[in-house]
Amino acid sequence: MEQDTFEQHPNTTTLPVRQSGAMGGTTPMFFARHTQRWRSSAAGMCILSELIHLWLLPGQYEIFIGYGIIFLLITMVQGFIGVHLFFEPRRRLLTFGLWVNAFIVVLYGFTHSIGVPVGLAFLPLPIDGWGVVAAITSLLIAVVLWFLRRKMPRIKRARRKKNI
Repeated sequence: MEQDTFEQHPNTTTLPVRQSGAMGGTTPMFFARHTQRWRSSAAGMCILSELIHLWLLPGQYEIFIGYGIIFLLITMVQGFIGVHLFFEPRRRLLTFGLWVNAFIVVLYGFTHSIGVPVGLAFLPLPIDGWGVVAAITSLLIAVVLWFLRRKMPRIKRARRKKNI
């Protein structure tokens, strides 16, 4: 059984330390105690990103219906991830959210630097404040989800034997 103690860890100043098992190894409990706060902040950022994409959605429909559909899908996925982060998310959801938000950042960078295909040429989209805020929010979400996913234990499944 693990006990929580507040001994001073040699590498830190005031972080509480958890004594683990017979080996006596110590691990900081800072992240374990604040996981709910990290999940809530990631969920809030996902919902903020969703609202920004909803705000920009009519303008994207005016440019081209395909871009509007992409924005609608991004909005729905951000809302889905944000709502599920308030509850106990699984590792797969964190991985999915990490990839989606990384894709959003790369897509924003591509469409605003190289451009979007219009006929045979690429037309760069103008950089606006809301788009930059949405891209930075998605980048922050990806970083937080990466930390949450990194601290989550893997589920080891039993391997099935093949009956031949």
